[in-house]
Amino acid sequence: MPAAAVMPEEKRYDLKAFDVLICIESIIFSVLSFARPNTGDAEVLGRILSRGWIAGTVTAFFALAALLFPLVNPRKAPAPIRFLRTFYPQALTAVFFFEAILLSSVLFGGQSHDAFFADLDQLIFGFQPSRDFSAAFQNIGWINELMFGSYFSYFVFLCITPWISWLTGKRDEAERQ
Repeated sequence: MPAAAVMPEEKRYDLKAFDVLICIESIIFSVLSFARPNTGDAEVLGRILSRGWIAGTVTAFFALAALLFPLVNPRKAPAPIRFLRTFYPQALTAVFFFEAILLSSVLFGGQSHDAFFADLDQLIFGFQPSRDFSAAFQNIGWINELMFGSYFSYFVFLCITPWISWLTGKRDEAERQ
């Protein structure tokens, strides 16, 4: 009698590196938002609440979600849930970007660190490339538009490229990207 085929056991909890990073980042943002809640006010259900308390709660939820997403079985979940499971870090990056701007203005009292980086440019290159480039091309509109467009498209490409793999059925490639 032939032996029964042995099926590999499915992972019940598939924690990925980006889940851990999102969880840690969310906890950091949550703690900072609770510690410095004075990033503005928001009206919720007719009540004025500190925006920092709301952000702290939402980012704490993101930390929890990052630890719960690994429970999603990629073979059994509906396609929108699988897509969200794979690409939720991209969505949170936008949220974290705006939150970082608000928190840094509160944490550093609005102080800019541009001078530090300008000095670093001077130290490394002996001049400030961004200033020289800007001065050389400031009157050539199409070069400025090309530079702004290229910079913007970089972020679009980072998001859209793995989506193309996903939508064409190359899920492993999309996750790798």
